[in-house]
Amino acid sequence: MDLDSYARGGRTDRAMIHATMPVPRWLRATFRVPIYPLLAAAYPVVFLYAQNVHEAVEAQEVLVPLVLSLGAASAVLAIFWAMTRDWARSALITTALLILFYTYGMAWEWVGGMLPAHIVLVVPWTLLGIVAVAVIWRLPRAARRMILVLNVAASLLLVVNVLVIGAFFLNLRLVAAAPASELLPVSSSGEATRRPDIYWVILEEYGSQSVLQDNFDYDNAPFLDALRKRGFYVADRATANYLKTAPSVAATREMDYLDAAAL
Repeated sequence: MDLDSYARGGRTDRAMIHATMPVPRWLRATFRVPIYPLLAAAYPVVFLYAQNVHEAVEAQEVLVPLVLSLGAASAVLAIFWAMTRDWARSALITTALLILFYTYGMAWEWVGGMLPAHIVLVVPWTLLGIVAVAVIWRLPRAARRMILVLNVAASLLLVVNVLVIGAFFLNLRLVAAAPASELLPVSSSGEATRRPDIYWVILEEYGSQSVLQDNFDYDNAPFLDALRKRGFYVADRATANYLKTAPSVAATREMDYLDAAAL
């Protein structure tokens, strides 16, 4: 069999597959439309929200950075489309620049301690972006082939974080809908018992009365007396077991010292 016959046979086989397995129009459109730059722009914001959703961060607080990220990505995408008249290359360039932008902070955390100033890292980071644009500019076919793969990958990354956020709010609703007896501790007699609320107030980097008086000539006694009148216990001579807040709070909460591995 010569090459022409083989090629014709291959095209015939593909035509038969398309004829016997019709693909929905909207699904075919996703093969050609690069939506992954917008998904990539939304991912850092959604990821951070998913990681901090338990910190009582309001959903409205995420809208502004999300809109800014999507707007900036759309603007860059439109600019490169005007220059290339090719959505595939424009999308890949935009995504590459987004990755460089959002990973700069991580790179600075890794090597910033060894560098005298940000400009030392900004210059090679900018050159890396220029190289990425130049390489993608010369690879239109590769950019088109990557549309489907990048659309799927970006969608999966975003969906995973959306599921984390959704699971958190679903759990909150289940707790809110549960009867009060299910949320209260049960005594040995089987009856639900209500325990008092305990508020543990930690004033971060707030000096004691003696430190404020000796080093800053500030009398903090009225404030401490007001706390005592409201029923608070003020530990006048308290000292931290560790220099940093996180291990100190963990040790106090567990009522025990932390081992070396926990530090």
